[in-house]
Amino acid sequence: GSLTKGLNLEPGQTLLIRGGTSTVGLSAATMAKEMGATVVSTTRRPDRVELLREFGVDHPIVDDGDIASQVRDVFGAGVDAALELVGAKTLRDTLRATKVHGTVCFTGALSDDWIIPDFNPLGFIPFGTRLTAY
Repeated sequence: GSLTKGLNLEPGQTLLIRGGTSTVGLSAATMAKEMGATVVSTTRRPDRVELLREFGVDHPIVDDGDIASQVRDVFGAGVDAALELVGAKTLRDTLRATKVHGTVCFTGALSDDWIIPDFNPLGFIPFGTRLTAY
């Protein structure tokens, strides 16, 4: 549902999965590849990069909490879609990794951090980027 309803992922699009080595992240990578997407996925542990590749991830990234610049090094304008599984603490950076007219779907909180204190959508969500939840 997150890939289809939340992100409306289409063949040929780029997808960022934040929290990629979770079971949901690995499943999402497999499904997104079957849908024809190019997949970027994160892990906090360098020793799990190969696991991401085994699940079809095209561009594994070691997540240090600030990955937007790494994503934009590969995809200059950012990704078309992003699946946020880590939670509120990485959501802002995930939004910055997403292109104008791209969509981020907040689906999980592996960090157990669901709340964004003093949330102001006008200052938090980059211009032209969409935020959904599933």
